[in-house]
Formats: sequence, C-alpha cells, structure tokens
Amino acid sequence: MATMQEIIQKYNLENLGGNDNFINDKFDAREWSAPIIQEPQVLKEYLDASGIVGSTIKEIAVVHQNYHVYNRNIFYLKNGRSNNFYIEDILDPVIIITDKGCYEIDFSESSTVRLTKDCLKRCMYDFENSFYEDKLDLHKTFSILNNKQIIGFTIKEQDFEHADNDFTGSYGIGLDSAQKSYIKELIFFTNDNRKFVFINDFDDGVLYLLDADVEKGFKDW
Repeated sequence: MATMQEIIQKYNLENLGGNDNFINDKFDAREWSAPIIQEPQVLKEYLDASGIVGSTIKEIAVVHQNYHVYNRNIFYLKNGRSNNFYIEDILDPVIIITDKGCYEIDFSESSTVRLTKDCLKRCMYDFENSFYEDKLDLHKTFSILNNKQIIGFTIKEQDFEHADNDFTGSYGIGLDSAQKSYIKELIFFTNDNRKFVFINDFDDGVLYLLDADVEKGFKDW
C-alpha cells in the first residue's frame, strides 16, 4: 500500500508553503505542512494510506479549543437520543488520537480537507484544567468515542455548483471547476454503530456525532 507521502507526490498536492516551524509551539494554519486535498478520490487514497481504518480512538481534541469553542456551539438533535449532536464554529484542526497515531484534520472550507498524521505537538491541543465556565471541553464531549475502533469511512460528494456556492479562499485555496466531483462530507464509522462526521459551513468546520441510522436533516447546509 502507498504511503501518505507517496499520495502527495502522485497527485502533486500542495500545501500553504509551511514546514511546521511553529513559533513557540503556537499553531499557525499557514505554517502547517498539511496538503490541500479537494477531490474525493484523492482523499480516499490518502486516508487509505494513513492507516486510520482499524485504529482505536483514545481521545478527540481540537487545536485552540479553549479559545473559541463555547458551550453555545453544541446542539442536540431532537430525536430522543442524547448522544446525537453537532458542534459549530470549529476553526482549527480536529485531532483524532488513536493507538496508531494522531490524525489532524481540518475541513473548514468548501471541498477542502487538510490532514496530517503525528504532525502537531500535544501542547497545541491538550488544555486540561484550563477551561473557563463557558468553554466546551471536546475531550469530555466526545469521550463516548474513547476506546472505539474506526472500522471505515465514506466521502459524500457534490458538484461544482454546490461546492462553489459555499465559502473558499480565506487562505487563497480556490476550487478547480474542471474536477469530476467535490468533497461534501467526510464520515468515519465506529464499531459501536456510530458515525463521526466532518463538514464545512462557509469558513468554519462542523462536527457531528450520530447513530449510524440517523441522517442530519435538521439543517440544510
């Protein structure tokens, strides 16, 4: 199987020019070396190469979570299931910490996923005991996924008209209108019959945790 680096070379994937030289270990999106992935098939091959399928989740975190992830950002679905919810305004990479490594994922712009493995230092997202009362602790919020195995993933697609209608370009990342298809959702499935869903809402990321048989439907993204 190809490596992540081989997929980057195969498709000549670019980043924002950074080399992970973070000043004082402070995350900077432009300095992050993550490749820019905008096509579903490329993302599939990259994830296959990453080894994330078959890994066991230890924890979920997000960079800078004690700065801008508030209690008001979480919304529970009105379906009688307490563990079905979504969180808005995810502005920085989400970290899936597993027994095979840490997967750093950003999906905050239309059809644009940036993803690395074991690239960011834990001090960028480990803020234990440093939360204000109005902040949302994603470590606790997603603790239901701890010790669950990722058994697969799927990538929902969209056409250029819908992808281009959303937001892109805050880092100068445009969309090529000649692509065959575009990324709409990235969904991971766990062995306890749940799905962990990444989408974007203009220039913010949104996360869902849903039972496998539940579709969104509560908001037209």
